[in-house]
Amino acid sequence: MFSRVAVTGGIGAGKSTITKHLQERGAFVIDYDEVSREIVAPGTDGLRRVVDLFGSEALNADGTMNRKWVSHEVFGRPDLRKRFESIIHPLIFADAEKQESDWIASLTGRCELSQGSGRSGHYCKPGSPHRIVIHEIPLLAETGIARWFDTVIDIEAPEEVRIQRLIESRNLNRAEARARIASQASEEQRRQIATYVINSDKPLQEVYDEADRIYDKLCHLEG
Repeated sequence: MFSRVAVTGGIGAGKSTITKHLQERGAFVIDYDEVSREIVAPGTDGLRRVVDLFGSEALNADGTMNRKWVSHEVFGRPDLRKRFESIIHPLIFADAEKQESDWIASLTGRCELSQGSGRSGHYCKPGSPHRIVIHEIPLLAETGIARWFDTVIDIEAPEEVRIQRLIESRNLNRAEARARIASQASEEQRRQIATYVINSDKPLQEVYDEADRIYDKLCHLEG
């Protein structure tokens, strides 16, 4: 048995910090931001379709997608955003599903080999942390796919904390940071789909401890 877990949260909430920690614990992590970059890499069908929608202005000089330009174009234009997302989201979901399937097949194969040799690897045991698959999804509430997962962990932090983080980590000004936050689902919407909520506005070790308690429970339930 494997457990599918979604980790979500608004921009600047600290999702990646949590998922990286759980990855170190043994979870297999699929980063949807990373997937979104891969599916529009030069030469992909995804990038071709984006150019069909926006024109060559959607490209940087090196042939990569100009993410900043595209984000600016769709910001405040819901119809255009929907058309863009109708291209991107199915490709992201398909890639993530393949990564998950490949991981499960790989782990299952290793278990069968170890059992055939009379030895059972630690990744084969009930409750093994390697049997937890985490999907890090920034826009989970917006995409309406929360039902696909056994568990949803929502990472939250006060808006002012998130604004400061965005100013420091992404070189945004205050107005830009507020606009990014406002463009996403609200905290209430994310909480409505969450199984667990972690407040990241506290000492990092306390955040890790809370994440570990949830993760240990998930491993136990999986086993």
